[in-house]
Amino acid sequence: MKKILKRFAAWVTGLQSNVFSWARISITALYLLVILLVLSVYSAAIYFSLLKNIQQQFDAVTTSVIHYKLLDHAIDGIQIQIFLIDIGIFIIAASGSYWLAGITLKPVKRALDAQEAFSADASHELRTPLAVMKTDIEVLLRSKVVLPHEAITVLRSNLEEITSLTNMTNELLKLSRSRQTSRHHIELDTILQEEVALLESLARQKEIKLSYESEHTSSFKGDPRAIARVMKNVIANAITYTPKGGSVEVSLKEVSHQAVITIVDNGIGISTQDLEHVFKRFYKADNARTESTIGSGLGLAIAKQIIDHHGGNIAIKSLLQKGTTVIITLPLLV
Repeated sequence: MKKILKRFAAWVTGLQSNVFSWARISITALYLLVILLVLSVYSAAIYFSLLKNIQQQFDAVTTSVIHYKLLDHAIDGIQIQIFLIDIGIFIIAASGSYWLAGITLKPVKRALDAQEAFSADASHELRTPLAVMKTDIEVLLRSKVVLPHEAITVLRSNLEEITSLTNMTNELLKLSRSRQTSRHHIELDTILQEEVALLESLARQKEIKLSYESEHTSSFKGDPRAIARVMKNVIANAITYTPKGGSVEVSLKEVSHQAVITIVDNGIGISTQDLEHVFKRFYKADNARTESTIGSGLGLAIAKQIIDHHGGNIAIKSLLQKGTTVIITLPLLV
């Protein structure tokens, strides 16, 4: 029984990662709930109406015990017939509701696919001219041509803006492709070790203590590149927004067949009003968190979309000037 429940839980988790399949089932369930309520009221009304008529007819004809037994038998037959009819109607309604839900969601899916295709195409097309502009300005600034101080200031400012646009373009491309993932059996511990090792140099530059602790976890089925991107983004954010001499602690453990990844820093934190918006696209927190960094405001939006697509959850707890804790949960294979 335990194995069956685990498999059912894994099936539900996998289903939740498919946004449209889950939405279709949710809409079907809503349709069926309404139909069930209407059917219950209608069936009860028919049953009590028939019962009243039959009892009146029997009372008018006879008071014999045998006839009352026949009455009970007839009532039982009516109950069974109404129940069977309700079951048939419910099955037909379930099929029809599922079909209607699919038709209802088709335009939404087409619109979302078109939006993602546009974002991907636009981002891809913008990368080349931005790269050319950036290269030209860098070459000009490094050249031996003597430029006025004002011109150099403008060129450097333009270079910063082009870099910002390039980063945003790359993030938009990642966002548009975040649902296009391939699933493989992967070890989260290995991915986290690699990402922590890659970010060690960034932590050393800021004199931040970066640590990683893990316990054995079961395998996870997902896109290794997408999951690695999430871990890199979240850990890099923690390092970026932690002052010199601070610490960032990364941990991995297994709780109730779920991998729990926790990233804790003692950095500048996020205000309460900003905290509820951090997963929105292009949203940036107050100046305290952005004055020293160039960001597109898409990093956490991408992370959430990837984690949601894998049937997991990402949450953030934070206090200003105290630090931030990011908790990521992912379903493990059972």
